Amino acid sequence: MYHYAHKYLVGYSDVDQNNKMKLSRIIDMLQNVATWHSKSIGYGTSEMMDLKQGWLVLAWKIKILRYPVADENIEIRTWSKGFKGLHAFRDFEILDDAGETLLLATSNWILYDLVEKKPLRLPAEMMDKYGAIERNALDEGISRVRDEDVSGECFEVIITKGDIDTNHHVNNAKYVEFFEEILPEGMSINEIEIHYKKQTVLGEKLCLIFDGKTCVMKDGNGDTHAIIKI
Repeated sequence: MYHYAHKYLVGYSDVDQNNKMKLSRIIDMLQNVATWHSKSIGYGTSEMMDLKQGWLVLAWKIKILRYPVADENIEIRTWSKGFKGLHAFRDFEILDDAGETLLLATSNWILYDLVEKKPLRLPAEMMDKYGAIERNALDEGISRVRDEDVSGECFEVIITKGDIDTNHHVNNAKYVEFFEEILPEGMSINEIEIHYKKQTVLGEKLCLIFDGKTCVMKDGNGDTHAIIKI
């Protein structure tokens, strides 16, 4: 069972030099489908902007069984798993034309007041419209990750206009795009967890340090903005 599905033809610009769909593009597609599901029940991007509200993703856990390739037809499915406190949980799966599962993912979101800069309690009407399907895409959920330090070379990223979304901060997929730039040549990722700790805005600088398993992104004050584990 699922709430919403979208068919997509993987394009040339979606894949890397090895003809595998880029991780950042995969996350782009997952968040797009989540947004289109929201639009189908009356909470699209324009509607949310009018309300001065937005959905912020706090964490992803993704398991890749096979990467989509160029010119391949895929179907992205998503469903709301329910709500707890301020949190909303959403799962995904990507299938190929033959119905074989390519990817499974789970995610944790909050509704955010873009003016007051604080999380919002989900209205009962909104929760009713999203509904809940008690089906887990993954056997294990997202782990709890504390702030941590890793050793290694600092790769600096300066945030530009192209990194910013309608929530006026760096879009969650952009952190993965930054991470892809520092991955060693030939490293293949089958599982990844991404945790967002602090919003990043236009003009900020991030220092990315990767020790082969964990990438920590910090600002000039030493505050952690994101942690990626593979």
